[in-house]
Amino acid sequence: MENKIRNYTNGLFRLKNSLDFAEIMNHGFEYVNSESWSAGNNTETEIDFFMKDGKKLIRIISTIETESEGTLTYQSTWVDPSLYNLFLVKI
Repeated sequence: MENKIRNYTNGLFRLKNSLDFAEIMNHGFEYVNSESWSAGNNTETEIDFFMKDGKKLIRIISTIETESEGTLTYQSTWVDPSLYNLFLVKI
């Protein structure tokens, strides 16, 4: 699974902030498809693929069930370098 994710994110920049589905769509991206995997060790991963002007954005959400800490969710968003500035936080 890690190799597959590495292949999907190759050449993309990781955003510092995570985006939900609506935020991505509000930036003009079109939803393409999703892939889901279960690692069998109480870990599930979903990858959502989006496109804008031929450039891709990928959102990865992993959910891990633990006995000691309950459900943990990790999310990362990866975007084509030419669109990175679109997501910079303005202060």
